[in-house]
Amino acid sequence: MGATLGYSSPAGPRMMANSTSDDLTVTLSQFNWVSSSPSLGGVAGGLMAGAGVDFVGRKGVILVFSPVFFLGWLMIALARDVAMLLAGRLACGLAAGAVSIAVPTFVGEIASPDIRGLLGSVFQVMVTTGILSVYVLGAAISSWRILAGVFAGLPVLTFVAVLFLKESPLYLVSKGKEDEAAASLRFFRGKDYDASDELQVLKESLEESRQRKASAKDLLKPHNLKPFLIVLGVFLLTQFSGITAILSYMSSIFQESGSNLPDDLSSSIIAAVMVAVTLFSSALVDKAGRKALLVTSAATMAVAFSELFSPEVKGVAVSLVQVINWSTAFLTTLIFAPLQTSLGDSGMYLLFSGLCALALVFSAFLVPETKGKTLQEIAAHFGGSPVAGSSQGRRTEG
Repeated sequence: MGATLGYSSPAGPRMMANSTSDDLTVTLSQFNWVSSSPSLGGVAGGLMAGAGVDFVGRKGVILVFSPVFFLGWLMIALARDVAMLLAGRLACGLAAGAVSIAVPTFVGEIASPDIRGLLGSVFQVMVTTGILSVYVLGAAISSWRILAGVFAGLPVLTFVAVLFLKESPLYLVSKGKEDEAAASLRFFRGKDYDASDELQVLKESLEESRQRKASAKDLLKPHNLKPFLIVLGVFLLTQFSGITAILSYMSSIFQESGSNLPDDLSSSIIAAVMVAVTLFSSALVDKAGRKALLVTSAATMAVAFSELFSPEVKGVAVSLVQVINWSTAFLTTLIFAPLQTSLGDSGMYLLFSGLCALALVFSAFLVPETKGKTLQEIAAHFGGSPVAGSSQGRRTEG
């Protein structure tokens, strides 16, 4: 997923170069679509995965979309025209949108409670590591086709590795496969693990969620609408700050800046800092609190924001936020170059910096802290009524 988001940065200047070594050259306007199309695919992928995780399972979605990732990278590597190039980028975005739903869900359900927060944050660490890897390899590989071919190997490795994992125990319980769910728990906890107590908790949690199943209309209730608008505001301000677009145009930005450092090296340094900050945020998300880290790092948002939602609307709310997030990422990336032309570099970056400052103020004053609070207490903060049940009384862990 990270490689998909960052690929256009090293590949773009080479795609647009008037070189006789390749029979396919794209214009700037075409490249705007090449760079932004994965986010458009992410909208569809997120919607498909939202239904797919309950239909074919969390592991099943990863296995289904790994070949989509592979085919996307292969189409990019072998593209004979811009249409094929766009199709490949859309396919990669489709898979990225799907795994952004399936992987965190899968990890959260197989992790034991004491490490769930830490393992949940690893997803964002791997995304930034993927961005770093495509920047570094892009500096060493001169052909954008070969670069795409190299990354076609990652989904193959993913597919093979995931084949050997057990499905999520919660999904198996939902399908009435309690013996398989117990076997899954022993697979992830150890062969001598007594799965009976955790299996009972899963059954109670599932029954409770079925009783409290909600629709999109329930989001309009004040105690649900408030946290939804807060989370939506954070995502929108973060995307409108230009982060996805800048990741896609990083090499071009440094080329135009007149820096003495090579643009690929400069891009790699930025990506390395992103990885370091994400690791730092992941390590401290339970110590410093979600709000404190959200104010200083947007990466934390991906780890902690779902705690604000009541359990009965969490699925609907997260799906809607993901769709809007991918759509906004598509829009900001598509208009990045035209915005740069119309406002100039200084005007565009002043606009982005202003939106970053607004996001800082928004997070500081409107986002509540959830560290150490039960889900009941979080619901009460927004005017909701407390919910009985063991799974609701637990304090949040990350």
